[in-house]
Amino acid sequence: MQVCTLLQTDNHTSTPPLCFLQAGCPSCHPTNSVKALKAFFLYLPRCEDHVCSASSSLKATLALGDDVAYADVIIEATEQHTSKNLSSSLDEIQKAINQMSNGKAPGTDGIPAEVFKKCCSCLLPHLVDLVEAIWSEAAVPQDFKDATIVHIYKRKGDRSCCDNHRGMSLLSTAGKILARVLLNRLNDHVGISNIIPESQCGFQAGRGTTDMIFTARQIQEKCREQNRDLYMVFIDLTKAFALVNRQGLWQVLRKIGCPEKFVKIIQCFHNSMQGQVIDDGEMSGLFDIANGTKQGCVLAPLLFCIFFSLMLLVAFQNCQCKLILHHYVQSVL
Repeated sequence: MQVCTLLQTDNHTSTPPLCFLQAGCPSCHPTNSVKALKAFFLYLPRCEDHVCSASSSLKATLALGDDVAYADVIIEATEQHTSKNLSSSLDEIQKAINQMSNGKAPGTDGIPAEVFKKCCSCLLPHLVDLVEAIWSEAAVPQDFKDATIVHIYKRKGDRSCCDNHRGMSLLSTAGKILARVLLNRLNDHVGISNIIPESQCGFQAGRGTTDMIFTARQIQEKCREQNRDLYMVFIDLTKAFALVNRQGLWQVLRKIGCPEKFVKIIQCFHNSMQGQVIDDGEMSGLFDIANGTKQGCVLAPLLFCIFFSLMLLVAFQNCQCKLILHHYVQSVL
């Protein structure tokens, strides 16, 4: 199935198990550990070999022609949403600031969210002017794109193996505020248009795995009662966020009715994005991050959920398999 190539990994391209903390190993020197971590995170998002063939198939899959049977199923973009003024209001940015979490490490700007909250009255007008300029020019400052990556041990496996460390991206707080404004608008559009099906519970307000566990349990019980065969498949999408094809993602956002300038600003958050690794106070050199959603950004989960929902829609559009279960309702008069 052609959409299966959009999120895939090959055994021969798996992330190399780099070593940087082994006792007695030359690479335990701080400089070498930073180099090893940089090589690890530099390799991680590079998946051009995986998705180069998927890019063309995705464009064909998301073609805007009348021959696409599922075109009307995804969304009928309303004129009101498409023509909505993209400039941000003061209240909208104020809301985004209030939604920021306290106690989070800042990015290269060194400004925590608490500063924006405490000094909101004097900083807000300048922030509004900045966001207005970004809307007008459809360009995002480089500081809003770049990430400082710290590594955290997963508490399992060999501590000296880079693959057992999780990278955490520290981003500019002002960039997070702009991303939150975009997220709020995209959430409103997704909720009104019912783009994400009820079967998708990840990263959705009011939904959770509890609903899915209950549904799976009910199906199991009914199949058992009626002596029906039941097959369940559990899939772990390894490094799924890093393997999202960006060109396909932009196509998806346009397909669901997002205005061109809105899509372009989200693109600017990802284009020319660079990262650098910090370890024990030492910084590595900058390296390009060319694939996947922006790790650590509040937009990333929703963008992935939209992308994955469309993938499933395409994958099962011609599927006629159904599980028919008989049930009865006992009423009490």
